[in-house]
Amino acid sequence: MTTEVTDWISAVSDAAAAVGTVGALWVGAITLRRQVNDQHRAQASAVTVSVQKTKQNGEILEFMVQNDSPLPIYEVMLIASDRGDDIHQDFVAAMPPRTRTSFQLRETSYMGCRAKFYDSSGKRWVRHFNGQLRDITPKRTSRLELLYIALKTHDPARKIKRGMN
Repeated sequence: MTTEVTDWISAVSDAAAAVGTVGALWVGAITLRRQVNDQHRAQASAVTVSVQKTKQNGEILEFMVQNDSPLPIYEVMLIASDRGDDIHQDFVAAMPPRTRTSFQLRETSYMGCRAKFYDSSGKRWVRHFNGQLRDITPKRTSRLELLYIALKTHDPARKIKRGMN
């Protein structure tokens, strides 16, 4: 009888230890993922976009994107817009750390700009001149979702009919 009780106590404590270990690993994985996401956002946050009047002529606006991060950004698209319509864009394949690029346009009515770029880890971002920053990285389809789609669209009868012709 005492052996059964000690066996039960031992089994329960082993199970509790296993649950605790799995829980600790899960919390560690979540924490690591948040830290990585924070690092990506920190790099993207160091990219600024601005619009300002030039000193030579008050009718000319300068549109700028500046990379103040310690890492390069890639496929940078600086886009000028007027009342929501894109009117001009400039492309730079890569911007090294602590650099900027710009272009000038004659001012019309309401003009704004934004920049789209990839950070060093491959995440796609858009930064607006008002400071808004959004992650626009396309969601990747998981292998499980791909398998579900394949099984859902698979029609064995259709293959047999095609094979007979």
